[in-house]
Order: sequence, then C-alpha cells, then structure tokens
Amino acid sequence: MPCRHAYRGQDGRDDRCAASHGSIQRGRLCPLQSLTDGTGDDPGSGPYRIPNAWIDTRASYTNTIPTGAFRGAMTSQLTWACEQQMDEIGVDLGIDPVELRRRNLLREGDAYVTGERMHDVHFTELLNEVAGAIGSGIRSESPEPGRVRGKGVALMIKSTVTSSRSEARLRLGDDGRVTLLCSSVGMGQGVRTTLAQMTAGYMDVAIERVDVPFPDTAVTGFDTYTGSSRATFSMGTALRKAAVVLREELVSLASERMEAAVEDLAFSEGTIFLIGAPRHAISYQELLRSAGRSSIEADGVFQSEGGMPSLDPETGQGVASVHWHEGAVGVEIEVDLETGRIRILNCHGASYAGRVVSPSRVRQQNEGNIIFGLGQALFEEVIYDSGQLVNPNLSDYMIPSILDVPDRLTSSAVEGNDPEAEIHGIGEMTIPCIAPAIGNALFAAAGIRLRDLPMTPERVLRALRAQGTTSL
Repeated sequence: MPCRHAYRGQDGRDDRCAASHGSIQRGRLCPLQSLTDGTGDDPGSGPYRIPNAWIDTRASYTNTIPTGAFRGAMTSQLTWACEQQMDEIGVDLGIDPVELRRRNLLREGDAYVTGERMHDVHFTELLNEVAGAIGSGIRSESPEPGRVRGKGVALMIKSTVTSSRSEARLRLGDDGRVTLLCSSVGMGQGVRTTLAQMTAGYMDVAIERVDVPFPDTAVTGFDTYTGSSRATFSMGTALRKAAVVLREELVSLASERMEAAVEDLAFSEGTIFLIGAPRHAISYQELLRSAGRSSIEADGVFQSEGGMPSLDPETGQGVASVHWHEGAVGVEIEVDLETGRIRILNCHGASYAGRVVSPSRVRQQNEGNIIFGLGQALFEEVIYDSGQLVNPNLSDYMIPSILDVPDRLTSSAVEGNDPEAEIHGIGEMTIPCIAPAIGNALFAAAGIRLRDLPMTPERVLRALRAQGTTSL
C-alpha cells in the first residue's frame, strides 16, 4: 500500500515530544479503509515513551487499483519512517542508536500514546537479543575494496484487531478423542496444528488424539476473521476457557465415580487420578461410558472491547488494542559502491511470543517473515504510469529468491516470565523491522539515507553519486 509518513521530533533531557503526520494513499475501492487508517495511527509513536505526541492520518482515494491490509498492515510503512528517525536523532545527539533506544523504550505500566497502560512489555529483551546477535558498533571492515559494511537495528509495535470475538467448542467423545470446533482458517501459517497442540496441553491428552476439522459455519462458532496475528491469541483464549469448563465437568464426574473430593483429583495423559495414589485412576473413556454419556461438550468465548469505534475521535485516547505485538531485527550488510547492491551478511529477528507452543514453527515464522520483508525492503515495487500499473507480473515485479536470503539468518522468541503468560501470534512480528534495519545499516556503512522503498541498486547508486562517494 503506497504511503508517505513525515515525522518531526524534539529531544530533551527531561521531556520528549514527537509530532507525526501520515499521508496514506490507497486505491479508489478499499473495504478495509477504516481498519488501515486506525492501524496507521495506533502505533504512530513507535515502541517508545513519548509523553507529548500528536498523530494525524489522512486517507485519500486515488484512481489506482484497490488496496488493503496485507501482512504488517500499515505498520511496515510506519516503522520504516519511525525507526530511521530514531537513528537520525542518535546521530544528532552523538548517542549509539542501540543505547538511544534502550533509554526510551516502553516499559511495563507506561502510558502509550493512546493513554492506555501497557502490559506484557518486552522491548528491552528484544533489543538485547538482536543487538547481541550482530555485535557491538555500527560499522565493520569489509575484506574487499570498493565495499563497505554497516549494522542496523529496528523495533516495531503493532496492534491487533480490536474489538474482536472468537468462539470455541471442545467435544470429548467416549473413545477418548478431543475435537476442537472453531472457525480459525488455516492459510499455511499452521494454526490448526498450533490449536491442536494447545488443546492437547489443556486437556492432558496426546496430540494424536486431538482433531481440529476445517471450519464449517453450520457447526463452528463465530470468529471475527483469521488475520492480524490474532488466531493463536484470540481463539487460543476461547479454547483455554472451554478447556477449563470441560475439565471442571470431567473432574465433577470423576469425583462421584471415585468417591473423592474434587480438590484431591488431578489430570494426567487422558486420565484423572487420586493425588498420592496415582494407580487409583480412571480414563476419560471409562468415565464417560460409566456416566452413560457418548460425549460431553464445553464452549469458550473470547471477547475484547475497545478498538477504533471506542477511541475518542478528537484525542485518539482509549484502548486501541487488546494486546500489542512486539518484534525486532538486527542486520549487518555489505554495500557494493560500484553496483549499489546490498548484501545481507547477518540477520537476526526476535519476537515476543508470550509462551512458545511450537519452537520449530516459531523459527519458521520468524525467518519466513524476514525473507518476506526483504522483498519490501529491496525488491518489490508497484509502478504506475498515468494511473496504469506497468509491472503486473512476476517478470517485472521482483521478489526475493533463495539467492537473496541472508548469509546468516537466525531468530529467537522471547517468552514471558509468567508460566501462564498469554500466547501471542507472531505471524508478522519481524516483517516491519527488516526494511528500517537495512536502511539504518546502509547509513552506517555508506553515509546515505534513503527515504523511499525499495532500496534498489539504482536508488543506492543515485544517493552515493549525490554525496560524491562514487563516480558513476
């Protein structure tokens, strides 16, 4: 989605203020206009403590193709501007960009730009993860003449759709199998597997005994939609609530059958046993059959309040997001001064996951996000001529190939200290960070600051020529 963001900032020893004005261009038809407007506003001050902020967003209809939300909706464009501004402030103040961020990052209990109090905040840990992975300093020596190297970091904060609702139903059959009925849609992100793992954990059964059928609105409950990295959190919360109800009913049945107090019973591997006497146990199958039940069901509902409809239209104050996504990226790049080509030597992405359900899937999401973000940073560009799209195919619209993957690509997930911490979705957390991290590394390496994406060799060469670094 073509956008333009302009920032003005003021720094001081005791007070900091920031003003930003966003001009967002989108096509004549945009069914998600109100959503994308709000997403451009909410995280407008970035993941920082800025006590004085004024943020406006303007949306304009134009005679171009329709546009809408797509992975990191509006946050990628905003982070591109905000995170480069942070580096520029650091240069003006003579402060290392990592240290400047560390001093100003949001912390637990801080008031955000919308006035809401922040909770479950882990930006400092994320910054430490990526800064440690790329090493100290912003420059490094290149072994080849005509090439320069630099390092850069970027962080992002992203809202999730608020308000929203998710409904889950758990069904336990007398064969011991657990079925989760929900309307979360699998689109390659692995949500059905993740929800199956969560179900297995909540119900103390092997994952092989869990079924998550495809959504069918004749039998599955309401879900706002699958997007905004919300399914694991929103549907996962509804699932957890359903599991609590189902476990309560099971332990009540077991209490009668085993003639034991509810508080003396516990769950383990599809059975309920007497604490202190684990051999005195009953399986779910036996329990249901003895009660004359073919199955039992329980429902759980997640409903969040707040969001765009509830924000004050004049001040923007209120609850903008039921929770906030947090991510960071650190890169080391090499710039060829003759060709303008940017090569990613080292890249580390970190996201806050709350509690990790599947370490392998977290790694795949983080690293896949980075590669996806490389396209926005270095290759992908929609080109118009007199309102007509001139590169509508993959011959002219460039995307990354396997040859463009960073030489070293790693990732990590930060977890909350509370074992009962919320499980966050991480489907977008490192995408918005990759472009500004590369932009900051480009400035560190070659002293040029690009304002437009993508950072193609042509644009890099043009900027190098403007400052006299190359004769081309």
